[in-house]
Amino acid sequence: MKKLIIHPGFHKTGTTALQQALSEVRHELKTADFIYPHIAGNAHHRAAWSIIEKTWGWKKRGGRSTKPIEWLKLEKKIKGSRETAIISSEFFSEASPEQLKVLKSRISNREVQVIFTWRPLPFMLASSYQQYLK
Repeated sequence: MKKLIIHPGFHKTGTTALQQALSEVRHELKTADFIYPHIAGNAHHRAAWSIIEKTWGWKKRGGRSTKPIEWLKLEKKIKGSRETAIISSEFFSEASPEQLKVLKSRISNREVQVIFTWRPLPFMLASSYQQYLK
């Protein structure tokens, strides 16, 4: 059975660096029977927002819901590949159990493995503070 690796990475745990690295070595991954699907940018945030029904922007100030097509674009690339697929977005970590069931049912033809990244709390706090200062 084909495999799907989901990297939901918690916020501020180095996920952006990992996503950048995966994006930069797409060709090398392909030669090793992996695919890191390219949709837009280095991560799969829009697909994750679509699954978790997250509004982009402030809800009360005109935020927009992410359309299901964003997930469907990624799903099509996953289903159309023979390789082990890797997807990554911090926003997958915000999914409810029901949303995870939907995600699993959409990709039922693959064995799913979930890999989290972790960072010690003092480093997470420092990173969050630095982000806040920007």
